[in-house]
Amino acid sequence: MFVTNLISAIITLLIAFLIYFSIGLRQRRSFAPALPILFIWGFVSILLNVLSVYLANLSGLFPLGNSIHRVIFYSIVIAGFVREFGKFITIRIISKQRRDFHNPADGIIFALMASLGFTLAAIIWNITFMNETSMDIYRSLLVLPANIITAIILGFFMGLGKLRRNAFIDSTTGLFAATIFQAVFEFCFIIADPTLLMVLFVGSILIAIVLVNRARAINK
Repeated sequence: MFVTNLISAIITLLIAFLIYFSIGLRQRRSFAPALPILFIWGFVSILLNVLSVYLANLSGLFPLGNSIHRVIFYSIVIAGFVREFGKFITIRIISKQRRDFHNPADGIIFALMASLGFTLAAIIWNITFMNETSMDIYRSLLVLPANIITAIILGFFMGLGKLRRNAFIDSTTGLFAATIFQAVFEFCFIIADPTLLMVLFVGSILIAIVLVNRARAINK
């Protein structure tokens, strides 16, 4: 599993470099300074997740065991909301004062860079506390695409809010939707149901494709 995590880390960095060079240095040069900052702060945002896990452990949440209430709470609040809130705050702070942040396409680009930074940190976390269960293997393979999918969802709605001058409602919608998707992914890992995980993954890809196409249409 170390190998799959290492491959995921390399691919994460390659995608980040590809976005930076193809968009930051060619298509949208004004984005160039912001993209590395988004990546770095996305990486740092995992500290919120580490803190939430630490506090949850102090409160006696772990081990989750067979308690469905604990599993749901952990999946939604810690694995879902805290992870996505860190990315949300990163994007919100960096994009707020930028005049070149206009629409869902811009939101997706910003969210992808923040999410790639978070993903790299999460992979390092997985390597450090690595297990050898079958679901941990799935986690090492899907951590990158899962975070890309939630980044597209979050970024689309944050950009839509900027376009419609309705930032609070649209951004909150994006945060909520990304939280739910991230939570369900984590729930599938915890209950060790690869079939449900694959169904969710395929459905999420279709939703992400629809949002990307919609963002491209708005951007024209």
